Amino acid sequence: EMKLGTALSRPSRALTLTLAFAARSVRTTRITATRESTLFASRALRTARSITNVQMAHTDSTEVKKQKTGAFTSLESHSKNGAFERKESMHRFSVSSEPGAKYPAVAGRYHLYISYACPWANRVLAVRNLKGLQDVISVSAVHPTWQKTKPDDPSDPHWGWVFHPNGKPVSNKAGHGSLIADEACDPDHVNALPNIRAIYEHAGSDETKFTVPVLFDKETGT
Repeated sequence: EMKLGTALSRPSRALTLTLAFAARSVRTTRITATRESTLFASRALRTARSITNVQMAHTDSTEVKKQKTGAFTSLESHSKNGAFERKESMHRFSVSSEPGAKYPAVAGRYHLYISYACPWANRVLAVRNLKGLQDVISVSAVHPTWQKTKPDDPSDPHWGWVFHPNGKPVSNKAGHGSLIADEACDPDHVNALPNIRAIYEHAGSDETKFTVPVLFDKETGT
């Protein structure tokens, strides 16, 4: 009986030690994981602060550029903490069938400027097609890669939507890529202007965000 009890007690003690060791291992793993999570969170916070500082510096420098040129893009439409803040459009009118409307619903009068790289412009294009207005509203699509809108003016820093640059490959602002537009991107066959900014300026607006989509009234030139 003593031998049997001793034999039984030894595995029991071994099992107890094994369980205790496993418990310590779990605690150690949890502590290690907690420390790693803390370090990761700390690094992420430092990175976020660095990005915010860069964004704030970019905003400050952009404000100076806007004061000089009056031109800016959606990239500047954010607060100091980096949140996107869409500005109210300066050009918001309606096409109406009401008598005496400034912009009456007339077939062939309006031209739509879009970019296939812009989700908002694609929504407008989708509605045009769903409504069966392909023969009522004509369309031009810009190149998806931003270019300088005043390439002959080194003091003007604005980059934005441009029309197909004669089939030549273009790179982005950082100098990356060599993109050639296909037949879906065509020149401005309504006003023969080089970019969207020029269309806004043609309509008498030179201090705004030169964005797409644009529904252009060919009769009034606005």
